[in-house]
Amino acid sequence: MRPSGGSLAVVAFAPSSIAYLRVLKPGYRHCMIAIQDQSVWQLLDPLSNRLEVTHLGELRVDEVLYAFTQAGYDALCVQRRPPYMHELPWAPFTCVEAVKRVLGLHARWVVTPWQLRRYLARHPGLFIPT
Repeated sequence: MRPSGGSLAVVAFAPSSIAYLRVLKPGYRHCMIAIQDQSVWQLLDPLSNRLEVTHLGELRVDEVLYAFTQAGYDALCVQRRPPYMHELPWAPFTCVEAVKRVLGLHARWVVTPWQLRRYLARHPGLFIPT
């Protein structure tokens, strides 16, 4: 069964201790996404050496946002798009690319967490102000 999309997600932006990411904007060197399936949330954290999937349980969206902000992360609530049945262009597997694919974004030139943050904030159909 394919997911229907259209559910809420929370994208969190975080610092990273990986040396080669120091060229990126501080505080925006990594991103992860929590996705909602009915009232249950899952966290997908695409790391450099693995993809961590964590079951967060039944939470309200404000509780998810609060947990990220308490951890010192910048977090945005966004609306996931329904699946678009078109092949996406090839791209390296990065945290940004993983989050874009979960959200259904076709923004080829968005490659850093800071660019993703700006993209989400500038597209009112995606960003849900809290």
